[in-house]
Amino acid sequence: MKETVNVHLIGIHAREGERSEKIVTQATGRYKAIPDGCEICYTEQAGKEKEQLSSTVRIYANRLEIMRSGAYGSDMIFEENVIHHTDYTTPYGTMDMVIRTCGLMILQQESEIHVNAEYVLELN
Repeated sequence: MKETVNVHLIGIHAREGERSEKIVTQATGRYKAIPDGCEICYTEQAGKEKEQLSSTVRIYANRLEIMRSGAYGSDMIFEENVIHHTDYTTPYGTMDMVIRTCGLMILQQESEIHVNAEYVLELN
């Protein structure tokens, strides 16, 4: 895979009793191979104020890690049937976050990577 890559993320937020919300992120990132996987780093904007975030995605055979730093920050780990606890930082304070991954599909091809993570987030 080439070093400069296009990042295209689609998130569907589904809350009980509410309409689903689709969130799309598109960016240019930098790809590099790491032991047992790959890493993609890119910059994105979040929140109503369009705060700039630095994002790093690490993809392994059965694990996905998404680290974000800036006004909004988190270290999210997705592994099928594994519960992970982390902090979610916002300009308004920090919350405990629990990630319950129900399904994780990773398909790596020569010129692209597809990841589908189905998970539940709990915020306190």
